[in-house]
Amino acid sequence: MQGFYNKQTTFFIVQTCFFLFVIALCLYVTGYKQIPWSTTLLFSSALIITLVSLLGGLLFGLGLSLAVMFLLGTVLIWNAFFAAANTLSVKEIVIWMVAIGAAAVIGGVLHRWTTTVTNENKEMNGKFDELVTIDEVTGFDNKKRFYFELEEEFKRSIRTGTPFTLFLIRCKYFAEFERLYGLEEKKFLVKSLSEVLWKQTRISDRKFRLEDDTFAVILFNTGAENVHFVLDKMEEQLRHHRLANGKKEVTITVSFGSASFDQQLNDYSELIQLAFEELDAYMQ
Repeated sequence: MQGFYNKQTTFFIVQTCFFLFVIALCLYVTGYKQIPWSTTLLFSSALIITLVSLLGGLLFGLGLSLAVMFLLGTVLIWNAFFAAANTLSVKEIVIWMVAIGAAAVIGGVLHRWTTTVTNENKEMNGKFDELVTIDEVTGFDNKKRFYFELEEEFKRSIRTGTPFTLFLIRCKYFAEFERLYGLEEKKFLVKSLSEVLWKQTRISDRKFRLEDDTFAVILFNTGAENVHFVLDKMEEQLRHHRLANGKKEVTITVSFGSASFDQQLNDYSELIQLAFEELDAYMQ
């Protein structure tokens, strides 16, 4: 239902089909009794005006209703001067004029209500997505949470002098892997990689999925001199990957980058830049 309400056009089409279904049901209940051609034509005009207002808004509906009223007035004048008898009485003319105008207004109000509902639904979904910070496949926090956590840790280290290290992992040729083995194998690869990160880092270390193929770990109380211990263990375990079907083992190219807290850094963004520079320059 979430995707349904997000698609405004689909929502309008479904409403229109439901509206036509109600009309058909009413005709079926009445037994399809013979209706004068003038009544049929005016009723069809009111129905079309309602649909146009529902799909395009009040202005489109009012514009079409004015055009229909103009044509109706032209026909009535023609009948008054050149026809033997009028097909509509004064009472019927007034009723149909009101009905044509009301059709445009009702359709326009429904259009505005529908637009409001779909827009509010999109806004709520957007806010919901902002609140969700956990990656579904890995269980890691997302990119937005990464920047928040890193900034907080950087400020804490400035105050207390406690060391920490930003550690980045990128699985190279990720798109090529998906083309070769499919989406499910790609998900299995990500899950396997995340399991290694969970096992080879402490529970207190914060883990993030920055991009589809890039991950980050904030290693608390870890200086630059200790990063190689984590790197050596991960590099060996991530180099070889067995596919989900268990029939084949493939070699994975993974690059690493790290940057440790330094009092000379002005901002946490400089720490990120240093880590990514090392990530891009890494040779396995």
